[in-house]
Amino acid sequence: MTGQTIEACCSTSDAAVSEDRVICRCLNVTESEVQTAISAFNVETVRELGRCTGAGKGCMACHGRLRSLIREQLG
Repeated sequence: MTGQTIEACCSTSDAAVSEDRVICRCLNVTESEVQTAISAFNVETVRELGRCTGAGKGCMACHGRLRSLIREQLG
């Protein structure tokens, strides 16, 4: 992971969040937060993504979508 802080990486404005799709409903993590974390921290697993954003640390229903987003972004 880079020297950036998680807050700097994953923070978005209220307006952007209201229009962004929530991926992890338990922790209210949006798709853009997930995508930003993947690129900023070179995230390769759901576990790493959870450490960065909190996504996937609740009921785990979002794990499949999180894995898909990681695969899509890493190519």
